[in-house]
Amino acid sequence: MPFPKIGDTIDTEKAIELCEFFRFGELAEYIENNQGCFKPWVFDGASMIPDDIFAEVFSVPNFTKIALKHDLHYAYGKQGDLKGRLLADLRFYSDLIIDDCPPELAHTMFLAVRVAGCEEAKFPFSWGFARK
Repeated sequence: MPFPKIGDTIDTEKAIELCEFFRFGELAEYIENNQGCFKPWVFDGASMIPDDIFAEVFSVPNFTKIALKHDLHYAYGKQGDLKGRLLADLRFYSDLIIDDCPPELAHTMFLAVRVAGCEEAKFPFSWGFARK
């Protein structure tokens, strides 16, 4: 499956396809059942970090793919779903560790998404950012 590149637009059809590939069945079903509630979004990799440099410097070869998986959960996150957001962030942390990211850095990244990704922040990458 061709993964989106940084700068590519993700619509609901592509999001469902990606969720099915990653075996996020529940998320794929949720998106499919609520397609009219979401807008297309532009994949930016790990927001605010140059993915290619980060991946090379810290030897995390799948960093952009890890960011994509996290973005899928964040883009389509249900309003007020604190548990779902925590699970998405824990998966992000776990994926970083599995990909040999230094544990201290993975922990810092986890804390960053916990703080900056909260729904109330309303950043372009905050929880539920693809909701209309």
